[in-house]
Amino acid sequence: MKIREYINRIIFFLTVSDIFTWGTIAIITPFMAIFLSQKFGDQTIFYVGVATSCYYISRAVFQIPIGIFSDKLHHDKDEIIILSLGCFIMGIGYILIPFIYEPWQYFLIMAFIGFGASMNLNSWRKLFSANLDRKHEGVGFGFYETIMSFATAIICIVGGYFSSLSYMAFEIVLIVFGVAIILGGLVSGSIFFMKNRKSKNL
Repeated sequence: MKIREYINRIIFFLTVSDIFTWGTIAIITPFMAIFLSQKFGDQTIFYVGVATSCYYISRAVFQIPIGIFSDKLHHDKDEIIILSLGCFIMGIGYILIPFIYEPWQYFLIMAFIGFGASMNLNSWRKLFSANLDRKHEGVGFGFYETIMSFATAIICIVGGYFSSLSYMAFEIVLIVFGVAIILGGLVSGSIFFMKNRKSKNL
C-alpha cells in the first residue's frame, strides 16, 4: 500500500500547520517555570500553575461558542479563517512572554493563548476530519501522528539545546517559536486557495 495515495494535500498542510503550532509548544511548556524563575523568584511554580489554569479556563469557555458559530456557516471558509487567527493569537502570546514583568501579565497572556487555542482546536479538527479519505481514516490519522511525533522530537532536541545556552537564548527561542506558530496559521490559511476540498460544504 502506498500511503501517499491516501494522503491529500489538505491533510498534509494541516499536519504541517500543527507541527509549527503544537510541536513548538511541546518544548516551551516544560521549560517555562525555569525561565520565569528569574522574573518571579520562589513563587514561580505557583504562578505557572495559576497561568496554566487561566489558559485552560479560557480554552474551555470559548470552545462551544466558537463551535456553534462555525456550525452555522455551511462552508469551510470560516473554519480556515478561525484556525489561522487562532494560530496568530497564540503566536503573539508567546512572543510577548519575554517582555512581561508581573505575574498578572503572564496570567493575561496565557488566557489570551487559551482563547487562540480554542479557535485552533475546533477548526483544525473539523477540517482534518472532513478531508480524510473515506475508508482510509486510520492511515490519515496514522500519518499525522507519525509525522507529528517525529517532528516534535526533533524540535524538542533543537529547542532544548538552544534554550539551555542562556536565559537570553530561551527568550529568543520563545520569540522564534511564536513566529513559527504564526507561520503555522499561514500554512493552514493556504488551504483556502486549494480546490477540490472535501470540507467545502461543512
